Amino acid sequence: MPVPEWLRTKEITARFRVAQEDWQAVTILLNEDGGRYVTPDNNQSGTLQYLAHGKHPLGGEVLVLHWLEQKGPLEGNTGIDTLWLQPQGDYAIKVSGTFFLDRSHDYGEIIS
Repeated sequence: MPVPEWLRTKEITARFRVAQEDWQAVTILLNEDGGRYVTPDNNQSGTLQYLAHGKHPLGGEVLVLHWLEQKGPLEGNTGIDTLWLQPQGDYAIKVSGTFFLDRSHDYGEIIS
């Protein structure tokens, strides 16, 4: 199954942080097979590969994505994102979730 239709082609504006570091802005763009992410200053970016999704009991969708950082401090590293995405009106999407680095105990948070 691909990324749900209502999540494709919309810019998802969020913030992320690793452990307890400062929050940083990020834009997530999804397509049928995954997508990409990029910070506003273009200093960090990477690709997202769709793995699975399901309905959240409180509404919206939960997506599991594999990420590869192509530019930034984690360049070449990979990991897993688990995102809870909820529609907010016609255009906005609320997001909350976590991400983990493969082969590491490092983790981070993602929020709207």
